[in-house]
Amino acid sequence: MAVFNKNSGLLLLLIPLILFGNTLYGPCLRLVIWVLEMVTKIEEFGYLLKNYGELGYDHLLSGMNCLCLAATVFGFILVQFVLFCSLEWNSEALSGLNSYQKVVGSLFEVVNSRHSGEYVVDLSLLSPAILVVFIVMM
Repeated sequence: MAVFNKNSGLLLLLIPLILFGNTLYGPCLRLVIWVLEMVTKIEEFGYLLKNYGELGYDHLLSGMNCLCLAATVFGFILVQFVLFCSLEWNSEALSGLNSYQKVVGSLFEVVNSRHSGEYVVDLSLLSPAILVVFIVMM
């Protein structure tokens, strides 16, 4: 993905796909079922949301578990993003990028360190502190 480090549009498209297809699958599934229930008024969707334990489908979590999971994921991403931007903003790894590309590249970097393992910068150019943060967050 390093060749796409200046293609901010592609990186912004991939970030939600990576999140929704990985850790946030359960909360997104619950959200889709809830929206379908509100739009279609079909009672089976409400049954799915209320009786998720009986169904045996482990990805359909309770509402509180979905909120806690989403808050944890976005909290970890925020912590990593702040640390990555503060420590690597003027580094050689992000050289040649404008401010907008640095922000999008940094966001892509921190999302993928926990979820898919794709990188847009050379990991050997990152500071040891950021590498430790990536290892801890994995």
